[in-house]
Amino acid sequence: MIKQEVEVIIAGDGDSLELLKKEFPTLTLHTLKATPVNYSTNGNMAWKMLKSSPRLLQNIYDEHHQIKNIVKEFNIDLVISDNRYGCWSKDCYSVFITHQLNIQCPQELKWLQPILNSINHFFIRKYKECWVPDEKELPGLSGILSHGDYYLPHLNFIGAFSRFAESDNSINKSYRNKYPENTPLYLWRGAGGEDKTFDLLVILSGPEPQRTIFENLIIQQVSKLNLLTLIVRGKPKETNVSEVALPITIVNHIETSLLKFHIQHAKNILCRAGYSTIMDLAALGRKAILVPTPGQTEQEYLAGFFHLQKKHFMQLQNQFDLVLALKGIEYCDEFKYNDEENTLTAAIRRTLSKIPKH
Repeated sequence: MIKQEVEVIIAGDGDSLELLKKEFPTLTLHTLKATPVNYSTNGNMAWKMLKSSPRLLQNIYDEHHQIKNIVKEFNIDLVISDNRYGCWSKDCYSVFITHQLNIQCPQELKWLQPILNSINHFFIRKYKECWVPDEKELPGLSGILSHGDYYLPHLNFIGAFSRFAESDNSINKSYRNKYPENTPLYLWRGAGGEDKTFDLLVILSGPEPQRTIFENLIIQQVSKLNLLTLIVRGKPKETNVSEVALPITIVNHIETSLLKFHIQHAKNILCRAGYSTIMDLAALGRKAILVPTPGQTEQEYLAGFFHLQKKHFMQLQNQFDLVLALKGIEYCDEFKYNDEENTLTAAIRRTLSKIPKH
């Protein structure tokens, strides 16, 4: 949007807003409050989500009114909503982005799936367009999550995209100048001047308490294996102080270009199975050990989907065995998603052409 000389305002909440503040420090930002979801410690999240559904519907209603006020105050022409159902307005052109057109329920709640997807599609139809970040033909990167027997008007498959696609590629030179030799956090060079890479890059994300539970589990197993490991906690709100107790280095957050470098060069990668992460890995042509957040059916489906294709290796958190996972990932084939047509840019230009010029 910025490249198309559009004035961009960002509205969000929590860690995602904090990340966007760091990535786009010059843009105007608004807090768009969301109702926090309480996640289970035992992974049985389905019933918790079902019980909290009235609160979630209230949140959709509240954010819809917040968006109406923002649209009016700033004379907004276009709203693009990243999977937030209430962010549409009759006073401007509204676009909804999602890869979950077919929300998956756990086995004990499969009877609820048709009802849930009817509600899902009801809100999507409030928008002028729905952008799906995947290919139109199966299997794509999302499988049945975005491909199925349904009808939605104004549906556009815009191809997978990643924040790493446009980030800095001159990482070697710039960061070798920025950080001194043998800096524990980045480990650029060995004593003889050779490049050093991490044996394992761990990218954590997602809700508490599962994020911390998984972090502690990883530290316990890595400590026994003496693997040179970088753990990125995925906590952009926290002060970014490194904790180094070799072989483990822990940071709360690192900037996009540096994270891209480590994904490209780490010997092995361990992460959650969120769709943004899947697209990032595909953009950089890397395979990973995927451990879905317990109870998140979307991540469980995606991890299993790629495990069966031998593109990533899946393990469940309650069965996590790093030794077994490192052996399993050896039999997976790295793959890369190439968006030669730059379908996201094309979708942006097409949508902007529909908005009247002032």
